[in-house]
Amino acid sequence: MIPDHFKLWTSALTVLWATQSFASGTVAPSDVTVKLCNKNDQRIFVALGYESQEGGSIESHGWWAVDPDACRDVTMPLMSDRFYLYANSASQVLEWTGADRLCVETKDVFDYTGANTMACDSGRQEYRPFKSVSVAEITPADQVPVYNFLPTEAVKTKDLAKFCNDSTEKIYLAFGQQQSAETKINIDGWYPVAPGQC
Repeated sequence: MIPDHFKLWTSALTVLWATQSFASGTVAPSDVTVKLCNKNDQRIFVALGYESQEGGSIESHGWWAVDPDACRDVTMPLMSDRFYLYANSASQVLEWTGADRLCVETKDVFDYTGANTMACDSGRQEYRPFKSVSVAEITPADQVPVYNFLPTEAVKTKDLAKFCNDSTEKIYLAFGQQQSAETKINIDGWYPVAPGQC
């Protein structure tokens, strides 16, 4: 069994070595692990992108579910110091975005090569605005790089309705919404609401 302090030291050494490789302009031959942390009160779903080979082709992958106040480690084979991320909340009300458009699958898990150049025109695909992130900028000196999804950095995509349970029993909520008069009603559920909670 490997002692925890040895694991932490090895992890820190790997991150330091990878960061120095990026800074010197060489391609890091090993994978880089990033810890994704959800600092919100609802589950988020994260998609990541990274350069898969020299020449600008970017892969996109998703979705990783991260519960409130939890973290999840994701390993990526980075060719440079940068990777891309996008996230949205379970309620579809909040998004963490940037300026780089990459293709995602909206209803299921996905692995796309050429996500920055592909047609992305099927009914289940969309371009989403990913944020470009530098590994060196989020790397503490003694641990795995950590990216925190903060509520203050989220963009609100639509108005949020608040549903409260004034009964003494747990209820399960479903609701429908229509984007416009020309579209069908989308139904979403079931959300458990404990007695006296919203």
